Amino acid sequence: MPPDKRDALAAVERLTRSCEAVLDASVVSVIVHGSLTLDDFQPGRSDLDLLLVVDDALSTPETESLVSVVRDADPGPAGGIDLTVVTREAAAAVADRPCLELHVGPLPRTVTGPGDRRTRRPRARPVARAVHGQGGR
Repeated sequence: MPPDKRDALAAVERLTRSCEAVLDASVVSVIVHGSLTLDDFQPGRSDLDLLLVVDDALSTPETESLVSVVRDADPGPAGGIDLTVVTREAAAAVADRPCLELHVGPLPRTVTGPGDRRTRRPRARPVARAVHGQGGR
């Protein structure tokens, strides 16, 4: 395995542990997707793409903590982190655009709310933005 991919996977492991520490037993699944899984990872350009499936809607403190985890995380050789959180219910539903609990990723990629369209524009500089989906507990 190339060193950059090994280092990216180590960064994914660290990020996963940090997210699990915030959410405790609520995490149902952590899914790594994108270039890292497709053998198309490009150091410095590719993001670490993670999808967390959780039991229940995120509380405001959980949301704030996850945003901090992503902003403070070391992405290793990756160009950034793209974290999406959905509930088990949303993951099980057949939908083109599932309701999101949270999306934290580089700007100017935006998410306007649960089930709304994601829009992509050419990237400028990597800056984190978070959108809390279905309201806090």
